[in-house]
Amino acid sequence: MKATQLLAPMTTKAKFGLDLPINSGSSAWSNELNFERMKQVTKICEDLQFDSVCVADHFMAGQNFESLEAWTILSGLSQV
Repeated sequence: MKATQLLAPMTTKAKFGLDLPINSGSSAWSNELNFERMKQVTKICEDLQFDSVCVADHFMAGQNFESLEAWTILSGLSQV
């Protein structure tokens, strides 16, 4: 087997995405839930040509039991 055949599977482009925090206290930038900041970060990811922006699809108790709903957040972010 030639070296080019061995390396062929490794020529695929790496993909990058971001998982946004939707629970209070789980964010690197603040302990509060801030949709405006999520919009800013999503726009930056788009400008950097990230392949995806994701959120958790189930509720987890955040700080003070505050959490945002995934489909609502994604629907709002799709308009950015």
